[in-house]
Amino acid sequence: MSALRIFITSVILCVTGFYVKKYFDEIEEQKSKAQRENQDIKEEDNAAESAESYYDDFEDESSSSTRSIEEELEVYTDIVAPSHLVYEDEDAEKSPINALFHVLEQVLISDKVQEVITVLEEILFRTSNEEELIKIADHKKSPLISQCITHESERVILIATKIIEKISLNKSGQESGNMYVPVLIQVANSQLIQSKKSNEVLKSLTNCIANFSSNYTQEIESSYVSLFGTASSCSLTDSDDFFGYCLTKVVVSLSEQKLGQQLLLKSEMENTMEWVERLLEEKQGGKDVQLRCLYAINNMVNETNWTFRRQRSKRTIIEYAHDENCDREIAERSSDLLLNLNDD
Repeated sequence: MSALRIFITSVILCVTGFYVKKYFDEIEEQKSKAQRENQDIKEEDNAAESAESYYDDFEDESSSSTRSIEEELEVYTDIVAPSHLVYEDEDAEKSPINALFHVLEQVLISDKVQEVITVLEEILFRTSNEEELIKIADHKKSPLISQCITHESERVILIATKIIEKISLNKSGQESGNMYVPVLIQVANSQLIQSKKSNEVLKSLTNCIANFSSNYTQEIESSYVSLFGTASSCSLTDSDDFFGYCLTKVVVSLSEQKLGQQLLLKSEMENTMEWVERLLEEKQGGKDVQLRCLYAINNMVNETNWTFRRQRSKRTIIEYAHDENCDREIAERSSDLLLNLNDD
C-alpha cells in the first residue's frame, strides 16, 4: 500500500472520527463539570494512544517506501493547503468524497503524477457506490475532473475518463453533460489527429460522449460538428471500425431527439449519415453495428425529410428484410424500416 493511499485512508477515518467526537461532545455537555473533566482525561489518553499507534503504522509503511518520514510530512503539508472548492456547509466539506477531491486538487497543483493516479483510482473505486457517485457527479467537481482529462499523462486521462463514464451513466450525472462534452470532444479530436489506430482512451471518450448525447443541446453543437469532421478526415487505420463501434452510438443517440436530428441534417454533418449508410451496405461491424445503423436511419426517415444518399444501402435493407437466414433482430428492424419507406 502506498504512503499516499495510507494518507487518503487516514483522511477518511479522521472525517468519520470528527462526527463521532462531535456526538459525544454534545452528550458530555449535559454532564457535570467533574464528569466532563474525567472524561476529557480519558479522551486525551485515548488520543495519545491512537496517535502513537498511527505513527507506528505510518513509520512501518514508510520504511519500505523510497520517501522518508520528513518527505511524507511535506506531502501532508501540501495536501492540507486551503482548497478552492466551495461547499454549502462545513459538514459537506468534511465528507470523505470531498476530502478526496481536496487531495486531488493539491496533487494536481504540485504536479505529482503518480499521486494523481492513486487519488483518481480511489475515486473511480468509489463510483460503484450510488450515493458516493452522486457526490462525485456534483458539478462543483467537474473542473478538477476536466483538468485530469486534459492531463499530459495517458494514464491520468484514461482513469478520469472512466470516472466521467460512470457519471454519464447516472441520471443525476447527465446534467453535467454540457460541462464535460466540449472538453471530452477536444481531447478526442486530439487523439484522433495524433493516433494511428483507435485506442482505449479514444473509445472511453466516445462512450462518455454517447451517454451524454441523450441530453444534447444546441449550445454544444459546434463541438459535435468538430468531432465528426475530425473523425471523417483523420488517418486512423481502423477508421471504419472506430466509427462503427464507437461513433454510431453517438449518431443513434442524436437521432432520437429533435435537436439531434436537426444537427444530423446540417450540411456539415452530411458525411456522417453517408458513413452510416456505407457501413450498412458493406455489412461492416457485425450485428450491433448493423442494428445501430438501421435504428439511426429509421429515426431519420420517420422524423425528418432525410433521404438516402446511397441506393445500395437501401437494397441492403431489402435483402435483410427478405433473407430467411438473416439475424432475427436485423430482419425485423429492416422490415419496419421498409414499411416506413413505403409509407413515404
